Formats: sequence, C-alpha cells, structure tokens
Amino acid sequence: MISPIKAPAAHDLFKVDSLYSPTAPDGKTTITECNGRELTWQEQQAPGLTGAFVVFRGEKLVSITYRIELWTDNGFQTYAQLESYLNAAKNARPPRGLKLVDLRLAGLRIPQVALARLPYQVLVSPGLWAYEVKFQEYKRLQLGGGAPQPPQNPRQALIVQLQKQRDGLAAEAAAAEAAARAKK
Repeated sequence: MISPIKAPAAHDLFKVDSLYSPTAPDGKTTITECNGRELTWQEQQAPGLTGAFVVFRGEKLVSITYRIELWTDNGFQTYAQLESYLNAAKNARPPRGLKLVDLRLAGLRIPQVALARLPYQVLVSPGLWAYEVKFQEYKRLQLGGGAPQPPQNPRQALIVQLQKQRDGLAAEAAAAEAAARAKK
C-alpha cells in the first residue's frame, strides 16, 4: 500500500474509469462526506435463555461526496470532461456503473459507483470555485447458490430421477398436443 506520507499527491485525487479529478496546480479534491462501510446488527432474545445475542444482518452501501476546487482554466477543462462523462453514465439506461479508484477509500473495497447528486458551481471566494459531486455505491445483486451439485444421498438421487421422468412426460404431452393441433 502507498503511504500518504511517501506520496501525498496520490491521495489528493480520484479516478473514475479512465478520467482523473483535477489536481494541483489546477485544483484540489477532498472528501467532504463518506459514511464508510456500516454494518447492520440485530439484537435478539430467545425464549428460555437469559440475555441477548447479536446477529449480523448485512452491510449498508457506501456514499462518498467529493469537493473539487478549481483555480485555473486547465482545471475547468479537466472538470468539464469529467462532468460530461458522469452525465453520460447517468443518462444511460440502466445507469452505468463506474469504476472508482481512490487510495483514501481502498479499504472499503467499492466495486462500482453511480452518480448520486449532480454537481453545481459554487463561488467560494474570489478566484476560487468548487463543485460537490456525490457518488453512491452501485452494487449488483449477489445471487446465492452456485453451480448445481450432484445428488448427495439416495433421496436426492431419487428426486433427480423423478424430475427427469416428469420432464420427459411433459415433453411427450407437448408433442402430442402439437400433433393434435396440426391435424385440425
């Protein structure tokens, strides 16, 4: 891992797909808000037992807000490219997920993000403009299961055999019905 002490400039920017946020001397990027990887727990009690125990229920999605301060025309050009790319991803149907690379958020392991709030220009002080861009983690549904397993015991083998017989009978019935319709 790259330390912010050894490479401070590497920790002052983010990358969305192949586009970088504006960096010094053209601008500065800071994280103004991040909810981190919040875990959800539920306290439960069971009849006949004293006390309670805690059950893990999952984790919430991460949201990150960046403040991009711009000082030069070059910074505005870099930001304009980033903004048009983000708008194109937002307007795609379904919204396109973006690969976010930020060394400050490396421990959160965020696979993809989507644009959560469109930025608007704010005049912070004379000669200093800023945009706040908010991203929401864009996590795809994780389906359970996996590859079908072979039968583990005689009962499961019987179930597989009966399902094959049922499928064969259903195919014969469909063929007979199709032949009867063809004769009409």
